[in-house]
Amino acid sequence: KEKIEVFHFPYYLQLTEDVASHYFQSKFGVFLSNLGFSMEVNDLLINIGFILILIFMIKALAAITIHRRILQFIIRRQINLQTYLMDGYQNLPYVKYMNRNSSDYINTISSLVMTFTGSVLHNNLHLTSEAIVGVIVLSFLAYTDIFAFAVLIIIFSLAILFYDRLFKAKLKNYGKQIKFLNLGSIKVELKLSLI
Repeated sequence: KEKIEVFHFPYYLQLTEDVASHYFQSKFGVFLSNLGFSMEVNDLLINIGFILILIFMIKALAAITIHRRILQFIIRRQINLQTYLMDGYQNLPYVKYMNRNSSDYINTISSLVMTFTGSVLHNNLHLTSEAIVGVIVLSFLAYTDIFAFAVLIIIFSLAILFYDRLFKAKLKNYGKQIKFLNLGSIKVELKLSLI
């Protein structure tokens, strides 16, 4: 095995030099040379590595900032919704107010608002921010290499179709089971409240 690895190493170096020489003549190579980067193969690889690390650090900081903003927005929305619903609860007619336990109203308000902000709003905002980043990355890939973009789209499409075919029936079945169990628990709560 050691002989095979040593045997393939010169080919790896040759491939690296071929890729580097391609970048010498490309727009990216001209851009790097204009910025003052060395065009030696080893220096170029090290510089590209540093650039990639810098890009990923900037992306990580941007993701942290976006997530923080999303959480701040969700907390503000949660406070506004709970305040609005509590105002509605406090302005209920006395007859309606006496029909249910007051702790039941408060529990329903807090649990529904938490469910909405935690599950629906947070997941949708997070998915939207990730989708924006994905569209930007895919647009850059399409601009630089349309063939790689097409291959990536085909692979993702096949994976989505495979996932849909494999799990669609199971997810529908699980959804029906959860709906049935939730309806059963609501009926039990109603019967207990009547007793």
